[in-house]
Amino acid sequence: MIRRIAPFLKLFKNAGTAAVLALAALPACAWAADEDHGNPWMDLAWKTINLIVLVAIIWYFARKPMRTAFRSMAKQAFEKWTGAHQAAKTAQTEVAAQRKQIDGLEQELSRMVADARVDADRESARLVALACAEADRILAAARAQAEQEVAKARTELQRQIAEDTVRLAAEMIRDKATPEQRRKLVDGYIREMEARQ
Repeated sequence: MIRRIAPFLKLFKNAGTAAVLALAALPACAWAADEDHGNPWMDLAWKTINLIVLVAIIWYFARKPMRTAFRSMAKQAFEKWTGAHQAAKTAQTEVAAQRKQIDGLEQELSRMVADARVDADRESARLVALACAEADRILAAARAQAEQEVAKARTELQRQIAEDTVRLAAEMIRDKATPEQRRKLVDGYIREMEARQ
């Protein structure tokens, strides 16, 4: 039987292909040579050999495409895993940067609130000082005006008293004084005025 397929083997330059074809033809040749088809053990043996040959043929012809497919799938899976891993690292970096930025903003906000409180306290103290100074100025002006009014009232009162006194004295002198007493009184007044000058 092998002599019958030998010319076909020459057609194949690849020794592996020839070996696979020979293995594929071997169970058929052996089964054809066997005349006893009734033995179940031989039937099982040939079926097992056929199965092994079939698996060998499939393995021989499918290994390169399957290896390429598995490599391609493994490469794609690795690229996807690498991309996902890189994306996760990038996301973690961005999250850390955002957390750092949020912490910085919180610190900046706290600093701004503290500065605003200090500025508000300073402005409040300045306004209180201005109000106190204005109140003191108004109080001093009111005191000065009151003192002026009191002095004016005192002067007016003294003038009024002096006028009343002079009027009463004139009336008393006119009513009770003699011309001699009036002349003495006028002379005394003139001497007093001269003494003051």
